Amino acid sequence: MKSQVEKIKQKEEFFKQIVHEMKTEERFVDYFKQFDPQIVEVFIKSYAQQKVAWYELAEHLNNWKNSKQDVWMEACFEALSQIQHKKLFNAQCLWRAEKTKLEAIEICMDFLYWEHNILWCPAIKPVEQHEIDFYIQFLKETPLDKKFDEVYQLQEYDEIKQAFLNEIEEEYSSYIPWYEYYDREFGTYELLKLPDIRGEKEHVYIHLSFGEEQRIRDEEDSKKEKIQDNRKHLNYHENNFEDNFIKENESKEFYRQHQAKKSWMHKKDENEEPLMCISELKDIPQKYLPLVSADKWQTAVIYTWEKHRRDMLIEFMPQAYQLYLKHAPKKWDYPGFTEFDPGVDLPKRYREMIIKGRQMNNEAPDLNF
Repeated sequence: MKSQVEKIKQKEEFFKQIVHEMKTEERFVDYFKQFDPQIVEVFIKSYAQQKVAWYELAEHLNNWKNSKQDVWMEACFEALSQIQHKKLFNAQCLWRAEKTKLEAIEICMDFLYWEHNILWCPAIKPVEQHEIDFYIQFLKETPLDKKFDEVYQLQEYDEIKQAFLNEIEEEYSSYIPWYEYYDREFGTYELLKLPDIRGEKEHVYIHLSFGEEQRIRDEEDSKKEKIQDNRKHLNYHENNFEDNFIKENESKEFYRQHQAKKSWMHKKDENEEPLMCISELKDIPQKYLPLVSADKWQTAVIYTWEKHRRDMLIEFMPQAYQLYLKHAPKKWDYPGFTEFDPGVDLPKRYREMIIKGRQMNNEAPDLNF
């Protein structure tokens, strides 16, 4: 088995290889001539990152097919992560209101870093058994139409706070089910009503710094010779650009795999998700599995699979927790962990901007405010 360091190195090399190919191979170079080169540069890096992720997803899916146990262990570690996320988010609310200090947290963007490294975050205590018991209670009591492992950005303060307000003011629910369940039990909704004192302070400094950087860029641009580039703007988020690009520039096999990936990721049709659930349920090694009752057979199948997933998570949780205790609070390659971390450089960048903004405001060049 490859070590985590080897995996990271391999992904970095693959990323560089894709970027190099797209900048040097004739089919790509000729294709991009019609577009603004600055946007092309951004697209190449974005596309390369996605391509690396697609291959990683393919490997993940292959492992998923080969070992059902890995799937349930990954689900358990997603649950452990959610337990920690709620604790850190509650702490974030208090920290932003300047009611507490947290280890390894200096600026708001530090929470983004720990969002991707939550199981060894030093700002919160390790998972305890009573928290797992409460999460299992959440699994048993939460309606089956709310998937326990839906993908959320669990430390995005502004978005989560807005979702909470929508929950109160509008008919539909966009608040994270686990957070909602936790808040209802412990009354922690009140934390979302606290003021964002720290965030507002940082915003002042960031605004000053960004404004100065923009002024310098504008000055530099005004000194350069104005050369108008009349080539098309590359709107790679619109008009199925990505599909068309892959079809024209990649192999037929890669295009087929890409379309298969899209189909797997976007199963929206009424019968597709139930059929996927049936394909999973039929592999369960038992003669009879009671179907959860619902108005439509499609819904009944989906709910039955969701209930089975929760039952398996509960079954495997003791094993997962023992594995967690063996490694916590160190960084390690736990089931389902991927080294995709957009939070590495961003906090550093924001620190620089805040300090620069403080200097522009005739304040000390530090984070003590």
